[in-house]
Amino acid sequence: MSQFTPSSDIAVGSASFKFHGTGAVTGVQYDAIIVMEDAVFTKFEVSTNGNASVEELTTRGMNGRTLKAGLCFLNAGKGKKITAFTTSSGVVQGFISE
Repeated sequence: MSQFTPSSDIAVGSASFKFHGTGAVTGVQYDAIIVMEDAVFTKFEVSTNGNASVEELTTRGMNGRTLKAGLCFLNAGKGKKITAFTTSSGVVQGFISE
C-alpha cells in the first residue's frame, strides 16, 4: 500500500469554487482561498472539525495587510474550513475539495 494520497484526492477546488468581491461572505465551507485581486480582509473565521468558527485574522497575521493577487494561497488547514470572511477591497476565489 502506498503512503501517498493521489493528487486527485487532495486537489483544491476539485468539488467547486466561487469568486467573491468586496463585502461579507458567510455560510461557506472553503478549504482554501486564493487572492485574485489585491485584497484586505477585515474578518476571517475558521472552524475545526465542524466546531464553532473562530476569528483568525490576527492569529494568521492578516490584520491591516494588503494581500497581493496571485501570491496568496490561504489554506484553512487540516481538518478546518474557512466559514466566513469580509474583504474591504479586492477579489478572492474560494475552493471546496471533496
